Amino acid sequence: MRLNKITEYVLLFLLIGLSGNPMFLYSKPIMGLSMIGITLIYAIQVLKNKKRYFIFKKNLLPYIFLVFFIFLVQTLKFNQFNIKSTIVLISNLLVSVFVIAIVKEQFYSKFVFLVTRLALISLIIHVSIILVPPILNFLVAKVVPLVPGQTTYDTSLHRYHIFIHNFWQIDIFRNSGFYWEPGVNAGFSLLALFLNLNIFKKGLNYKWNIILLINIISTISTTGLIALFVLLFLHFNTKKSTILRAFFISIMLVIGYFTFTNNEFLYFKVNQQLSNISSNARESRFASALLDFQTFKEHPISGYPSNDLILDKYQLSNDHFRTNGVFILLAQYGILYFLIYWFLLYKSSFRIFNYYILEHVKSKKLAIHFIIVMLLIGFSENYFLKPIFVSFILLYAYTPKSSLSENITLNKT
Repeated sequence: MRLNKITEYVLLFLLIGLSGNPMFLYSKPIMGLSMIGITLIYAIQVLKNKKRYFIFKKNLLPYIFLVFFIFLVQTLKFNQFNIKSTIVLISNLLVSVFVIAIVKEQFYSKFVFLVTRLALISLIIHVSIILVPPILNFLVAKVVPLVPGQTTYDTSLHRYHIFIHNFWQIDIFRNSGFYWEPGVNAGFSLLALFLNLNIFKKGLNYKWNIILLINIISTISTTGLIALFVLLFLHFNTKKSTILRAFFISIMLVIGYFTFTNNEFLYFKVNQQLSNISSNARESRFASALLDFQTFKEHPISGYPSNDLILDKYQLSNDHFRTNGVFILLAQYGILYFLIYWFLLYKSSFRIFNYYILEHVKSKKLAIHFIIVMLLIGFSENYFLKPIFVSFILLYAYTPKSSLSENITLNKT
């Protein structure tokens, strides 16, 4: 593998880490060093080949102006200037653009490659701990002390991580994998599965898709399993044969019904989400959505700067901490940014799909399907302002409008 290719994988791995891994998220030195590393790699690439890697793209300017306009309006309107939020905002935007400026249209293929490998590693560790419980105690005693970024607000045994794997909720057999919680593990795996099925034309029986499916199921994530059901429904619904389509969809409906009605954990979790709708936003994504929608109605254009400020202003307890990523985006940035965010995701997805698939109409349909899956996984996790998701919406600026030439071989995933 050429050095440039290895560099691209390293960049994307760092971006995934900054978007979902506990060590990157909870250790400021690791986060800072990772961002500096991405910046230095980008700077070296620009010095080597300025024309190919130069960051400036005119079609990025409207988005950049919009972000800073909303930030300025919020600062003036609420008389709140948070230096930490400012640094995070600028840093996330820069590293997102640096990575896609280098990786460009290969972003999706390298994303799938890394997520599938992380899924395999997570399954090996997860299954090993379940089959041989003393392994967990050994890892916590010998490895955890060597790994930075451990949480300070919860020091229970199952809250620790060893960088490549997080033990959160292993006590109830949920697999968090490389990410901060099981739902995030499911979310990243679902995106990789969607791309493998629809861009890289790998069937469900493909070895890495099987690993992704098992990994998603091992998270026992309610939202993840619902999103998986919808993803497969959308996938089979595109089949040309009506009989085959009806057959697969019928099987999925039966499996979905028996899965949710016969699994006590999932059944309890769904009921808990619905029963807490008027009280505990931390436990219920529906309650979180309602609270964020109330905030949105008060500030529909500017949004409201952050969850911490909302808690302080309305003197709410930590039970009102927001967990619904879709409505967090709406409440914090307002309707204008919210609509433009999803428009740019559609634009970027369509351009990438059209680049690989060579079918204009099908690419439009798949871009809409991708947004549906993204909305579903975002209903339970605050993804959308994380660096890799900013990259997802800005890919249009670095992807050729023309389709992939037939003599170019796709990267193997």
